[in-house]
Amino acid sequence: MWEMAPLCFPLLIFFLDSSLSWIISGVLCARYPVFFLGSVWLVSLSKAPLLLLAANKLPRPEWIPSDWLYVLTLCLAPPLHQSLRFALTSQPPELPCELLPSALLLLAPSLSCLIWDLALIVISPKLISAENGERNKQDKKNFIRLIKYSADDWLPLGLAFAFLTLALTLEMSIPYYMGRVIDILSDRYRESEFLAAIFFMAVFSVTSSVSAGCRGGFFMFSLSRLTRRLRIFLFKALVKQEIAFFESTKTGDILSRLSQDAPLVSRSIPGNVNIALRLLVTCIGHYVFMISISGRLTLLTCVTLPLISLVQSLYNKYHKDLVRKVQDSIALTSDIAKEIVESVRIVQSFAAEDEEVKRYDAALRRTHELQSSRDMVRAVYLLAVRVITLLGQVLMLVFGHTLIRRGDISTGEMVSFILYQMESGHSVMVSDRVSPRRGGTLLLDSVISFFVG
Repeated sequence: MWEMAPLCFPLLIFFLDSSLSWIISGVLCARYPVFFLGSVWLVSLSKAPLLLLAANKLPRPEWIPSDWLYVLTLCLAPPLHQSLRFALTSQPPELPCELLPSALLLLAPSLSCLIWDLALIVISPKLISAENGERNKQDKKNFIRLIKYSADDWLPLGLAFAFLTLALTLEMSIPYYMGRVIDILSDRYRESEFLAAIFFMAVFSVTSSVSAGCRGGFFMFSLSRLTRRLRIFLFKALVKQEIAFFESTKTGDILSRLSQDAPLVSRSIPGNVNIALRLLVTCIGHYVFMISISGRLTLLTCVTLPLISLVQSLYNKYHKDLVRKVQDSIALTSDIAKEIVESVRIVQSFAAEDEEVKRYDAALRRTHELQSSRDMVRAVYLLAVRVITLLGQVLMLVFGHTLIRRGDISTGEMVSFILYQMESGHSVMVSDRVSPRRGGTLLLDSVISFFVG
């Protein structure tokens, strides 16, 4: 369920690092206005335990070999750099007390760690286990095979992606003009600006809807063509099989592969990639608009992301185990019922009907207890996510009110920011359910192995 979550590890650590640096630096700014080199080291060493704790709980991608080494590099790189700079050039140390300058100061170490870990995969591929490496290699091979099968549809797929980008870009501009309308109505009403904002909103809405329709049409067209090609390929492989293959394989299995699995495989390119690209463009676009409105407010809203990721990682760990136990319990209950029905004459001859009913009832009770535990874990998870999200929204509104009073942003910009934040939060929450490669490639491997061997 959460296959894409490890990819967010560097981003979540960066946001948490920036937030902790901002908070600790703010405390130092309030108490000690004059900075020394020791202040920079104090900030870095103070946030290191919290970052190590969060990194240990978050899912880590395979190409980052060590979470503690990654975090220590982030924490020690800025003070080491400033110490060397002070020793060589006598430049005084810097300790930004604002959120955005603090994030910009920590951006270079984060990118350096990211580039180093990615380069380490090429330099030392042994860091990835043999099993995962073989699995990823097979997934990549099957995914490339799917792309080759879709090569004939490069024109409709390209048009579909172009219309997708256009539709999302225009759709993301609508909240901005909604904020403009609010500012025009709440400040000095100017009819020309008001009509211009309404005109752009109407044009963007209509054009976005038309582009979304064209996107769906081109994707469905590519889907049907790819399904036809896959069925022809599989049918050619089928008719070339030996007679022994048809004698050992059920006709229903063969027809199921042709009629059901082929459409599922073909949806991997025009379907899941469509969803993944839409979520990616939406997240990037929303955060670009949010940063353009207020960079400090954007970073503040990202404080809740590590907490949500931590809760979600714990939920996935326990929920997956409970789901497996529920499935095993249901299978055991079915086996007990099948055993009792098949041996009903023996049960009746020994007058053991009540004992068998009790045994079946005990299996049902065990299944019910596991299902209740599973549902309880999910309820607690949803409650925790709601509470964290609510706290983030409260912080955003309080800080946004402060920015409005200072005159940094207007009321309409705050409304636009809230709309963007709601949409981006929804996109981040559902992005972990999308795996544009894994499902289709595994099914493709199964289908090809079934017919080709």
